[in-house]
Amino acid sequence: MSEKFDKIWQMLYDHESAIYGYIKSSIGDAEAARDLYQDVFLSAIQHIDELNTERSLKNWLYTVTRNRVINYLKSRRRRENIELSEDHQIHSPIEDIDTQMVQRIFTRLNPLHRQVLLWHLHEGYSYEEIAEKLNRSVSAVTSLIHRSRAIFQRLYLLEFLPRGMEKIPDIQDLARFIDPLDPGSDLFERLEKRALAYFSVLNRSWDKIRTDYLNEKDLQVVLDKISLPNGARVGDMGSGTGFVSTPCATAGFKVYAFDKNRVMAENLRESGSDLDLKNLHIVQSDIRLLPLKKNSLDAIFFTLVLHHTANPLEVLSSALTCLKVNSLLIVVDFMRHYKKDLADTMHDLWMGFDPDVIAKHMKKQGANLLHSGSFERNKKIQSFFHIYNKSQDKNS
Repeated sequence: MSEKFDKIWQMLYDHESAIYGYIKSSIGDAEAARDLYQDVFLSAIQHIDELNTERSLKNWLYTVTRNRVINYLKSRRRRENIELSEDHQIHSPIEDIDTQMVQRIFTRLNPLHRQVLLWHLHEGYSYEEIAEKLNRSVSAVTSLIHRSRAIFQRLYLLEFLPRGMEKIPDIQDLARFIDPLDPGSDLFERLEKRALAYFSVLNRSWDKIRTDYLNEKDLQVVLDKISLPNGARVGDMGSGTGFVSTPCATAGFKVYAFDKNRVMAENLRESGSDLDLKNLHIVQSDIRLLPLKKNSLDAIFFTLVLHHTANPLEVLSSALTCLKVNSLLIVVDFMRHYKKDLADTMHDLWMGFDPDVIAKHMKKQGANLLHSGSFERNKKIQSFFHIYNKSQDKNS
């Protein structure tokens, strides 16, 4: 992927909330606003080769957005009731924040956490002043305020997320995507659409991008630790360009490649046909809703895909039910990192994982860790691999 594409994509992402907020405030219809925003977004993608990063992409986006809003209002015969001046500002009014919700969250904090946040954020006390009030060191107060903020942020996020998300580790990653002025009830659907559009555009370039983090030699390290019977049935979740599916099919395994992205699935189907891999079966499907019978596969791969899924631990648990007892589940993904700009550019939902958290979860699900390792292909992000054996069927 070129530097120009990286730059433009990041600029689009940076202005997403402002543009969507402007559209919604102008037309007063959240659902229609999302549709219009998608039009603007796709227009930018379609003309990406023509865009000039040296000029103001922001002005171009706002002009396109304003024109789309005006056309929409005209179509509804409401143009005469809405005035948009040439210098119309794109912003979200901070006074619209639900103060009652914030107060409700504050009441759920323990008294100490609530008090230090009120002192520091509301009354403006410095760390030194709070330390004196509590008779603690400044470093202890700094840690206390940081912890209090983290707890508040988690409770705040849970106000906007679907039920069942409470136990997800590293849930604070989602703060990057939630606009408190307009969180929306379709957070994951919106993020998924954006990720699908991203991979549809660069599908032919994905192998080159992925090589910066994981290459064929790395994959071979993993494959060398796996022993599967002849004709084994293998599932490749989020198969993409076939990085895992193709070598597994070439080795003679019966491979089922699952990917929700239509463009990726069609391209893999085409390349599989070119290689005459009749044992490679491509399925366009959400990996959270696998069309598989229980105990039907001998191995399942998740390769650089879990960080795009809404509930990765739940997805792993679901995948285990599709495996036979004593079969293998292989996870290859990013180590926990804090490279927000990189994660946002690649439309990663989660900023990597703590391998120990995944290992503990899998053990509870009846899967033993057989092999593990790491790859430091990229200085910015380190990758890891886990190979699990499903030792029992918890649902039997």
